[in-house]
Amino acid sequence: MSDTVAVVDTCCLVNLCAVDEPSRLLPQFGITWHVPRTVVDEGLYIRVEADGVPAPKRKIELTSSFEDRSIFACDILGLEEASLYVELSRALDDGEAMGLAIAKVRGWVLATDDRHGRKRAADLSVEVITTPQLMRRWAELNTVSEQHLAGALLRIQKLARFVPAADFPEYDWWSRAIGDLGRS
Repeated sequence: MSDTVAVVDTCCLVNLCAVDEPSRLLPQFGITWHVPRTVVDEGLYIRVEADGVPAPKRKIELTSSFEDRSIFACDILGLEEASLYVELSRALDDGEAMGLAIAKVRGWVLATDDRHGRKRAADLSVEVITTPQLMRRWAELNTVSEQHLAGALLRIQKLARFVPAADFPEYDWWSRAIGDLGRS
C-alpha cells in the first residue's frame, strides 16, 4: 500500500490529530491524504491535555498541512460523484458521504471508523482503512517503540474519545499495544 491514496473523514482525521500535528504525522503513513471540503469547512476540534488532564477543546489547524502538501482538500467533481454524494448523504453525514463518493469514483481508499460508512463502502466495493489499521501501519512503517505506540493510542482514546469496538479490524492488536497502560 505504498502508493495508497486515501480520502479521510472527520472521525479518522480527528483521531490522527490526537497523536501529533497533522503536518508531522500524516507523511509517516506512506499515504497521499485527501480531506473532503465538507470536513475542512465544518471546523475540527480536539481536546487538549494539560498535566495529563483533558482540558477544553482547541481547533485543529490544517493550514500548514495544506501548505506543505501533507494533505490535500478535495471536492466533488462531475455528475457521477455528485449523484452518488446526494444518494449517500441521505444515510450518512456529509463528510462520510462526500468521502465515500469520491473514494468510489476515483478508486481511492476511504479512511473512516463510522460503522454506517464502512457498511456502505463494503456495499460499493470501496476499500476502507480504520484508525486501528492506520495506527498499526504507522507503527510498523516507522518502527515505533512499544511505549511510544501505547502513548499514541492512549492519546486517541483520551483526546479524540475513540476506542475501537471489539469487531473492528485490528482490535486485538490495539488492545495488546496499549497493554497495562490502557487499564490504569
